[in-house]
Amino acid sequence: MEIICQDCQETILYSGVVPKFCSYCGALLKLPDGDKTSTGGDPGKTIAGDPALTRHGDATIASTPVPDQPSGVAAGDRTIAVPGRSEFTAADETLPPKTAVGDRTVQNDGGEYDNDSFPEKLGPYRLLRKLGAGGMGAVYEAINNNSDQRVALKLLGKQFRSTGESVQRFVRESRIAASINHPRSTFVYEAGEMDGSFFITMELMDGGTLKDVVEEQGILPIEQAVDYILDVIDGLQAAHSAGIVHRDLKPSNIFVDRDGRVKIGDFGLSKSLVIADASLTRTGTFMGTPQFAAPEQLRAAEVDERADIYAIGGTLYYLLTGQPPFTGHAAQVIASIASERPEPVTKHRKKIPRALSRVIMQMLEKDPARRPVNLRALRSSLAPFASQGASLADVGRRMAAFFLDLTIATMVGQMVYGAISLPAMTFAPANSTMMWLQQLNFFVILPLILLYFCIGEWYSGKTPGKWLFGMRVVNTDGESPGFMVAGVRALIIPGITMLLNFVPLLLFEPTMQPGEVAFDQMISFFAVTQLYAQISWIPLLLIMSVARASNGFRGMHDLITGTRVVRLSGSLETQRIEDVPVTLPGRPETGSVLPDGKDYSVQGVMATNNGSSVLLVRDAKLDRPVLFFPGPDGIGQYEGDRNSISRPNRLRVVSHGDTESGTWHTTESINGSPLTDLIDGEFPCTWAEVRSIFQDFALELDYAAVEGTLPARLTPSQFWVDKDGRARLIDVPFGKAMSDDETVYDNPDPETRAAEIFTGLFRQYVTSCEAPQHVADFLDQLETRTSQLQKAATATRGDKPADVLGWAGRHLAQLADRPSSWSWDDRLGLLSIALGIELPLFMFFVSLSGFLLRSRFTESPITLALTVLFSGLAIAFAGGWIVKGSIATRFSDVMLRNRRGLKPASGFQCGLRAVVTWLPFLLIMVSMFCSMQMQDSQMTETVGGIPGPLLAAFMMMAILPLMLLIAFGALWALLNPSRGLPDLISFTRIVRN
Repeated sequence: MEIICQDCQETILYSGVVPKFCSYCGALLKLPDGDKTSTGGDPGKTIAGDPALTRHGDATIASTPVPDQPSGVAAGDRTIAVPGRSEFTAADETLPPKTAVGDRTVQNDGGEYDNDSFPEKLGPYRLLRKLGAGGMGAVYEAINNNSDQRVALKLLGKQFRSTGESVQRFVRESRIAASINHPRSTFVYEAGEMDGSFFITMELMDGGTLKDVVEEQGILPIEQAVDYILDVIDGLQAAHSAGIVHRDLKPSNIFVDRDGRVKIGDFGLSKSLVIADASLTRTGTFMGTPQFAAPEQLRAAEVDERADIYAIGGTLYYLLTGQPPFTGHAAQVIASIASERPEPVTKHRKKIPRALSRVIMQMLEKDPARRPVNLRALRSSLAPFASQGASLADVGRRMAAFFLDLTIATMVGQMVYGAISLPAMTFAPANSTMMWLQQLNFFVILPLILLYFCIGEWYSGKTPGKWLFGMRVVNTDGESPGFMVAGVRALIIPGITMLLNFVPLLLFEPTMQPGEVAFDQMISFFAVTQLYAQISWIPLLLIMSVARASNGFRGMHDLITGTRVVRLSGSLETQRIEDVPVTLPGRPETGSVLPDGKDYSVQGVMATNNGSSVLLVRDAKLDRPVLFFPGPDGIGQYEGDRNSISRPNRLRVVSHGDTESGTWHTTESINGSPLTDLIDGEFPCTWAEVRSIFQDFALELDYAAVEGTLPARLTPSQFWVDKDGRARLIDVPFGKAMSDDETVYDNPDPETRAAEIFTGLFRQYVTSCEAPQHVADFLDQLETRTSQLQKAATATRGDKPADVLGWAGRHLAQLADRPSSWSWDDRLGLLSIALGIELPLFMFFVSLSGFLLRSRFTESPITLALTVLFSGLAIAFAGGWIVKGSIATRFSDVMLRNRRGLKPASGFQCGLRAVVTWLPFLLIMVSMFCSMQMQDSQMTETVGGIPGPLLAAFMMMAILPLMLLIAFGALWALLNPSRGLPDLISFTRIVRN
């Protein structure tokens, strides 16, 4: 059937329920004459007793919520909320009448059960209370009498059980939800038909929904709101990876768990991008909540992942302002979404960063092509505004970015200076040309450097150096500083430093005459300028000396201007392992016995333990793989309630039962590999990737030991990492890492058993990779605590160290913000600091030694060269030995370690490394000094049969290959950040402290 819109004249095709609004322009449709609605009344009839609800045809539309309506009722969202429990949102058009539950108001499903007469039992499930209802059914809190597990049980309404399409949609919802197994999505346990009722059992969420949070707390802090959205993005990424678009994402479908994190639920309107669901789509009829629906969804056009991105934008808008992007009755909302731009969030809340407002407005673009291209790009844009989105930039990186910026700004200034110096030399008096050029240098280069820093930080908060090193300057509101604030920052740094650098140029006036080679004046001028170059860094060091972890690593200029430098998400240490290899099951054995009444088919064998095989089977009802643990003990005997565990680091028990051979269990399946395979693999994981994995294992072992659900025997092959990079503790060992000689930890004390295997795995990782030094220090503390725990467990009387694994989990969480990776951009920072501070300081001491030794070896340039060379080598070796590396390594918070093992490099190794590092620079300086000396003394005699002037020319020509060697060494260091050429020679490597 079809209906024509009276406003835009578009034809809307439909079947079954008559559409209420035009899917093109949003106008209210006029029904054909003689059409009667299911209520038998006028299409515009108001439902008695509820002015907020208007019935049109067979559908109910929710208008703007009534101000005095009870808390928790979402008339505009068609949702309900029960304190401390989950929320169920209608997935269909029908909005049932309201019924009170306790002191709250909920919606009845219009089916066979009212609030007081819902069934007390359904198979093994005992229904405790009603949590909510929607157009196709109701959700109850229930408990499984066989396992005492509390779940959310969703029942299909009686009036829909005889409708094939409704049953098919209900089954489809259960399969879609069950196919997404991610910590940020609600978990589905079972689905099917029981006692004549269609049901789905899901994870019970105790914290309500984001809609409840806003209604109870008001608008959320920016960081908290973005944290929630990042969780939503993680859950949606899992759905999109499976080819599923949610299509009904909104605050009332996002649930809060006991840890304060959120999960996505209600996949009733989800659509697969892989398999078309034309039979389940009502043409011309919009299904969902219009306030958060994308324009293309309202037009009944094809939707993809970008429709969910629009809904994310609307949800974040709601969390920050307390209202959706568009308000009003349904027709107004639909029309506004189709034709209007929403008001910026800054109009409703002034102190939202402009950058965040731009991201939200981009998500709410009408054209899907103008929204963020995918969820990964969206996460990158939102991460700087989250609580963990930007860690405090370490001082070493800031110094590296500063020197890189200073180099770029100085080069630009020199180009400008060179362009105007020729006219200055033309018009300046002949006897004062050098002084004019020096003053011109001061008045041109210094202002350009200050403008470079000021404009970069004012415009985007990032100079090119800060951008390259993943940092940004922000004020207290998270915004880029204003022009005046950025100017004050530039006047302090680099203003003071640059002013001192120009002092010798303004005070020292050369008196050389044309054609005169004044070597004495040149070398003395060089030494004086290098001395001032070192003095000029003293204010910079004093300004940064106040930087502490307690004040956010802020320098004096940060404290004065109320700004801080943060490290953006691209540089964060917390990462997930990508492309985890999947351990495939073996071939199924013949004669595998599966439980009766379960529609299972064997896919393969994961392991064989004590004569019983752990099978990978497929659940036909939910069309997903599960693991089958046969008798006699299934997944094992536990003191605690193993069946009720619903933590993301353990395999959830889906179902279990008894047979003649014992108790069997089925759990969710796992795709991934044992942790030991990743540790000992060809490409070992970085610390940034495995830190969170070890943290999760520590906390899970601690939980399990306390509650009595820790396996009695633990082996390394029970510690797995799934394909999403999550830690998973398996109840019995299986996988290709399992071997007969594998270490078994079976200490009768659960806490000791857990601490022993965790310490063993952690030691195995640290000794097999380039872990930072603070990780090695953590290992020492962990081994000490574990040793104390072992002694206390074997002693007749003794106090155990309190909370070993709990301490480990908390400590690992604190290490998340501590820089640990060492990549090419970190090495570039090290090179920048070395060239900015160490090289001028080294050149000063070498030039000073050459100046002092020249008077003794005037007649012997070769002797002078050798003397300066060996004195320079001694200076380099002594400096490396004393500081155990270099000034650059100290600023960058790195250390030199032996090529293998965890021991720091010796003083000799550090000195040797410094000699190799500065040898090319030293040879260049010696060549320049000797060549100038030869020219200054007008040598005509030969040295070793070579004329002096020719030897001087050769020495100058040797500078080119030395410079090429320096460039090659710098390139090698960038390609091999931990082991540059000096490290290869001195048998050292660079790691984070």
